[in-house]
Amino acid sequence: SENLKNDKSIVLEAFKTSGKALEFVSAALKEDRSIVTNALNKDPMALKFVDLNKIFDSSQKEEKYKLVKDLLKKDPKAIQYVDAESIIANKDHLESLLLDYPHGISYIPKEIQDEDLWKAAIQKDGHLLA
Repeated sequence: SENLKNDKSIVLEAFKTSGKALEFVSAALKEDRSIVTNALNKDPMALKFVDLNKIFDSSQKEEKYKLVKDLLKKDPKAIQYVDAESIIANKDHLESLLLDYPHGISYIPKEIQDEDLWKAAIQKDGHLLA
């Protein structure tokens, strides 16, 4: 029911079993930083269901980038749901991320893909040479 999707305590209980429950919460709760970060910490792939720019304003870029970095450490595959600006801001972290998830190279903006990033990805998965 709609009431349940708006009830913070119910939503937080749902996140104990799956961060992907974020897909089903109300739009208002998807803009609540504590709700969103709770879900993402449970399952970084839940990034698919939120826009981080709605929970961080432009003065909070550092906090946003730190959250993204922490989420990618937990699950590198979440890079496919991260905005380009956050990926660029975390460039120093990308090489180690590619060792865990070499196919993540395809989600890294072309303008910052460099030889070192490609080497890190290819060392882990030679098929990327294709």
